Amino acid sequence: MLIYTSTRSKKPKSKKMTKPQKAEYAAWCAKYGIDPDGKVKKNKEPIKLAYSPVLVTKTYVRETQRVPSLDTGHTGAVTTGHKVTQYTGDNMVGIATMHKSNLVPVFNSDSAKDISSMRR
Repeated sequence: MLIYTSTRSKKPKSKKMTKPQKAEYAAWCAKYGIDPDGKVKKNKEPIKLAYSPVLVTKTYVRETQRVPSLDTGHTGAVTTGHKVTQYTGDNMVGIATMHKSNLVPVFNSDSAKDISSMRR
């Protein structure tokens, strides 16, 4: 049985700088105003914000054109009606149910037999 172990530590080791490298890095940090230790300096003074309150004296209302509705004098619901489909004449034998509530007109006995064989 093989047991695998890792020789790495969880954190990588930091590389040590030599004295000339440290001096060069400190000079570079001083040039750009950075702390060479990498520590963040906290400001002891609170940040002062320039605040000027805005006074609202009147609410803004958009001006829109008001168009009154046309009064036709009609009262009640307005409907257009619907067209009723009616089969008239002597050719129709009856109405058959093809599937669920699908009603189909039957015009001869052969079509009635065909429809009855199509049902489940």
